[in-house]
Amino acid sequence: MVNTRKRQKKSEKEPETDSQSENNEIFEKLKIVVAAETEKIEISNKRKFDEIAEKLQSMEKSIAKIPKLSNNRNKTELKKKFVLKDVFEPANDLTDEGDSITSEDEEHYNVKW
Repeated sequence: MVNTRKRQKKSEKEPETDSQSENNEIFEKLKIVVAAETEKIEISNKRKFDEIAEKLQSMEKSIAKIPKLSNNRNKTELKKKFVLKDVFEPANDLTDEGDSITSEDEEHYNVKW
């Protein structure tokens, strides 16, 4: 009877070691899978980063070709200018009390004023 009890104790210990070794195997497999997935993600991120960096460089090149606006504003002149040609007389001389003054219509830029 003593022998059977020892065997039962041994058989109880064996499942613990089996489950531990199974856990270790599963853990190692998971480490391999996680490492592979991490590598895939890193490659994908590197590819995306390279694409974005390339787009940024092309944008910088195209921006460098555009002349600065501040320099162009000083050099360019407006085509249309409004020049005041009328001579004003003192307002006291123009009207008597109660009289209204009208002026002739003038045309500027195809618009009557």
